[in-house]
Amino acid sequence: MVGRGDDFYQVPEARQRCTVSDEDGWFPVYFHENQVFGSVHTASFDALAAAIPSELIAPIRLPGGRGLITLMVTRHGVVTWTGMDGSPIRKSSFGEVAVSVPVSWKGRGEDPQPRARLGGFVLHQPVTAWQPCEDGWELLGFPKFVADMNFNEGTRTRRVQVAEDGEQILDLQVRPGGPAAGVDQSGLAYTSMNAQLIALPTRMIGHWQVRLGRDIGRLHLGGHLVGERLRALDVSPHAIAVVSFLSHRTSITRLGSPVGVATNYRRYPGHKRPLGRYTVTYPGIGTVDLNEQVHPPD
Repeated sequence: MVGRGDDFYQVPEARQRCTVSDEDGWFPVYFHENQVFGSVHTASFDALAAAIPSELIAPIRLPGGRGLITLMVTRHGVVTWTGMDGSPIRKSSFGEVAVSVPVSWKGRGEDPQPRARLGGFVLHQPVTAWQPCEDGWELLGFPKFVADMNFNEGTRTRRVQVAEDGEQILDLQVRPGGPAAGVDQSGLAYTSMNAQLIALPTRMIGHWQVRLGRDIGRLHLGGHLVGERLRALDVSPHAIAVVSFLSHRTSITRLGSPVGVATNYRRYPGHKRPLGRYTVTYPGIGTVDLNEQVHPPD
């Protein structure tokens, strides 16, 4: 649905307690100010179906028989949840790329997302800091690992380069365009934990541009293991759609709910380190180290 998001900050009456970044508090977790762009690519339907660890969900099949894979690229700004005393707790900013398979519900029984327009199983989710990596994996089952990211914000293009220990994972560049429109969407992110398929409710509001056509975005996969896993899915390097947000806020209202049996997804764990490289380059200006905002100099 598309709306104004007037109820975005309404707190559910039955709030769930959580421990995020070693601090006790309450859901929802809000991501208030994000810089976001993304792309949609075709991929092998059979390979995507084999990668999803549950028969309860299935990739969306296009008329030509292919499936879809999405990349959502985010620089999280202000991230908060509510402390036990009612005051906001803030998490440091970080970069993230979520690689997901759009899916439909195929299981028996009640559809876990009757009012949600979007559902996606998250295959890989590199982030630039260990704390959101650990929180996302331990609490929610997101397959996160610490990586290095350089964002390039041109006037007509947006780009992210992702690597680990100097080995390239992916390089995505998009050319946004089109009229801006308001968006208000609820959806589900699916993950796998403890042999269960987990459905995690999400909410996103903002204003975006959506562009369709040719030569609007290109994905290059590197030789890193995650890049090789994506290559095995026969992901097209050419985007069939790109999105760019002029404003973006999202929330996770509660812990995910088990909705059925699943095998534990073979997550790539990466190397444990506190921070990955986190930079943004502006044309003619140079490169800014965003980790200096996380740990400012004395």
